[in-house]
Amino acid sequence: MNGSAPEANEGFAPDPLEAFREPKGPDLQHYLWILWHRKWLMLAVFVAVFALVAFRTYRTRPLFQATTTIMLDRTNRGDLLSQFPRPYYYQDNETANQIHLLLSRQMRERVAASVPDSLVQYARAILPSDTVALSPAQLAYWISVSAQPIRDTDVIAISVTSPSPVLSVAFADLYAEVFQRYDLDRGRQDVSSMRRFIEEQLNVVGRRLDLAEIGLEEFKRENRFVNLDAETHALITQQSNLAVALASAETEMEGVQAKLTHIRSQIDAESAGMSQKLESVSSPLLRSFQTSLEGYEVERANLLMQGYKEDSDRIQRLNRQIAEMRAKLAEETKRLLDNQAFIDPMGRLRGLWEAALELETDLTSITARKEVLEAAIVDLRARLRNLPEVERTFAKLSRDVESDRAVYAMLSQRYEEARIQEAGRISTVRIIDRARGATQVKPLVHRDLTLGALIALVLAVVVGFGVDYLDTTVRGPEDVERRGLVVLANIPLFPGKARWGKNPITAHLITHSDPSSSAAEAYRVLRTNLLFSAIGNPCTMIAVTSSEPGEGKSTATVNLGATLAQAGHRTLLIDADLRAPVLHSVFEHARKPGFSDVVVFDTPSSDVIFETNVKNLFCMTSGTIPPSPSDVLSSARADKVLSELKGKFDYILLDTPPALLAADTSIVASKCDGVLLIVRPGATSRHTLEGAVRHLLQTGSRILGCVLNGLKPSGRYGSYYYYYYSGYDYRYHYARRRRDLVEPPKDEAIDL
Repeated sequence: MNGSAPEANEGFAPDPLEAFREPKGPDLQHYLWILWHRKWLMLAVFVAVFALVAFRTYRTRPLFQATTTIMLDRTNRGDLLSQFPRPYYYQDNETANQIHLLLSRQMRERVAASVPDSLVQYARAILPSDTVALSPAQLAYWISVSAQPIRDTDVIAISVTSPSPVLSVAFADLYAEVFQRYDLDRGRQDVSSMRRFIEEQLNVVGRRLDLAEIGLEEFKRENRFVNLDAETHALITQQSNLAVALASAETEMEGVQAKLTHIRSQIDAESAGMSQKLESVSSPLLRSFQTSLEGYEVERANLLMQGYKEDSDRIQRLNRQIAEMRAKLAEETKRLLDNQAFIDPMGRLRGLWEAALELETDLTSITARKEVLEAAIVDLRARLRNLPEVERTFAKLSRDVESDRAVYAMLSQRYEEARIQEAGRISTVRIIDRARGATQVKPLVHRDLTLGALIALVLAVVVGFGVDYLDTTVRGPEDVERRGLVVLANIPLFPGKARWGKNPITAHLITHSDPSSSAAEAYRVLRTNLLFSAIGNPCTMIAVTSSEPGEGKSTATVNLGATLAQAGHRTLLIDADLRAPVLHSVFEHARKPGFSDVVVFDTPSSDVIFETNVKNLFCMTSGTIPPSPSDVLSSARADKVLSELKGKFDYILLDTPPALLAADTSIVASKCDGVLLIVRPGATSRHTLEGAVRHLLQTGSRILGCVLNGLKPSGRYGSYYYYYYSGYDYRYHYARRRRDLVEPPKDEAIDL
């Protein structure tokens, strides 16, 4: 027998793993089967995910959003920055800067400072109880603000989201108003600083003038002094004019200083730290031009103090020289800036530098003029000190009054000019549409539930297909055939104990207890395929095994033996599983003496073989369980016993242990004409099946084929076979129903 086993394997792949065929691509039926097979898992995932989404949706606090639109009107700029050209690509950049400023912490703090008390009280009434002590600052930080530019325009949409539509509308408008005021204050920064300086000076000079006038009147009353002589009065008038000129120079210098500070801040905003490099932009020629300009300014101031008019020839000539020198300074400044290596992506930095250098030149000129005026005033005061004490005191008081009056009048005029100039600066931010209502943005129940259902559906399908992909069990005939094996039969799942009760014979022997069932017909197909596969190479001794326990090999052995016996063949069932025998319990017979007793103790085989209630079907139980079953099965006595039994029966079926659990199966299989491998779809792993096949082939066993046991009618593969065999089952039940109409009901248990 051993010598013929290798030849018997002709027609089979020597190694099923090498004969592995690529599976054909999945088709629509395969996908539909996965959906049907995993329907309960996918339904559970869908319900769980959708329930979670619905719970979160209905538990989410409603949020409302209101929108106010503003426009950046750059044509309204009236400050120094509007004098410099802006490249076209700067527009989008400035809009982005404005949005960043709008969403900054500084703007949120300004809004918090502007929140009215009524709005805070309303918020405390509608918000949760833990916000009873809500402050305006906390309320401003409690809402959500976003800003989006509208494409191809200078319009920005300010959106505020909060738990109340009233709060959303109020804060959307409040943000726009506060931002508009902030932009206006920022645009008036240089002019406002000069106006505040003049206002402060007016207060100081006004109080000083009041004190001077009171002191002069008291001096006149006490000293009965009426008037000064013409020369002294001329000195006082001249000193008053110089005081007015000095105050004008100081005011002008303050305005230039404010503008220069504003320009420097803009330079730093364009490029951090660049304003500090202004001092380094110089050259000998530039310094000589500045020195000459200072000289011209000093000479002009001296001539004016000497009484020259603005339309005199000398003053006009100095004005032309000053203008020419300023032009030379501008050219030299441009040349120096051309030599400076700095990045100017916005195209404005150069213009800001030119304005800053020009303002510094003006500041230097005004400073020189101020020094000349201060020196002249000191000189006049020295001349007045030569007068008699009474006249000197009267002259001093008169000078103070005249000077303060002139300065006050000049400052009043400058203050009005500054106010007009400040009023001319309007905000570049215009409110287009105020918020008129708020819409609910969270949760959007219909959208969220629809999206949740879609996500749940996708996740359910992914989980279903993922679990199916990770399922490594044999699913059907294709998984077996692609490993080079032949599927001899597909046994559908039958009720067993659920239908036939606790009787082990009727529960296992379906071919006898229910011969017209689809399962019994499947076993007859197995018998037919097995007989046809043995043409030319008879297989009278067959080992039945499986890869793992619980795959139904003992039930398959019993039913296959019954179908062979029903076909008129004397069939012997041998329980060769000397570790966990089963056949004795199936036929309700004593386990010993049995096969092991015949081999070990030379018990006559006729004493242990018994005939079952199925005609031509005989059984030999396992017998006494030996300490080493492998030694018993591999003995020469076992070969002799099997040879003797083979001559007495047409077919011998040996129920063996699972192939991967013990060496007993390989030993028994090598003594048989072939091996029948039982596979249970959905339970047998593809890897264990491959291991069992490899293990059997390595011992030279001939694998006749596989039997798929326990196919579910609802499965992808079981549905076809269930439909194919259902006709037999239908005829059986139809005949049984007719018999029940004329016969009294009997116990369904079959007496064997």
